[in-house]
Amino acid sequence: MRDLLRADWPRALRSRCYRWILLFALFLGAGCVLICTVETNDRRLLLAEASNNLVMFLSMFMAVLSGALSVIAIAAEFSSGVIRNKCIIGHRRSHILFAWVLIYSMTTVLSFLAFFSAFFLALLCSGAALSQASAGAIAGNLLLILLFMLKFQMFSLLAVCIYPDVKTAVICYLLSNASLIPIMLASVDGENDEAVGLLSRFFFVGFLNDFQLDATTAQPWLTALCVLSLGAGYLLLALAYFQRKELK
Repeated sequence: MRDLLRADWPRALRSRCYRWILLFALFLGAGCVLICTVETNDRRLLLAEASNNLVMFLSMFMAVLSGALSVIAIAAEFSSGVIRNKCIIGHRRSHILFAWVLIYSMTTVLSFLAFFSAFFLALLCSGAALSQASAGAIAGNLLLILLFMLKFQMFSLLAVCIYPDVKTAVICYLLSNASLIPIMLASVDGENDEAVGLLSRFFFVGFLNDFQLDATTAQPWLTALCVLSLGAGYLLLALAYFQRKELK
């Protein structure tokens, strides 16, 4: 697996697609704040207003920031026969998959860092009152957001192991994430029954209901456990599909 990491990690970083994703992450992170500076004169409210934009931007674009690179890059390797050649020269399929997990989890972490570096830098440059914010709550929420992004990444690996080509994998990946919109609408409409509350532990659009970056969420450990469990489930399913997948 070490040879796979050495070969694929630099290729992922040099990918033109990933460079655009990082630029997009920087743009979105700064945009969350810059929009608020026009609408909010009171800098004490800037963090709260930026948190609202954070909810909207991440709900719409987390799938792109987390899993777009792996869906496109791996599907292209399937279509071009690269994966088949890796298996022919002796690489085990499980090693190939776990190399993807390590590589694309790191690209997701870098996208996360790019987004929030731009977000907090824009807050500082805009004069936001961050000294009164709860550092512990912010750190906890950032960790949960990162876990949700990594869960998206595991789902992208499942999608690309199921569907045969780039176009199909990308479309199905985006449509699968769009299917979560009813959860978000149910939360916004105040239909917070037990079912929606439980789903909010697993899916980002539900988690963000009434979200503030500097406010502690209810039972964050339970949310983290649910997200990690679902991510592990996606990974096991991806491995099962990949082991049986016919290679071109």
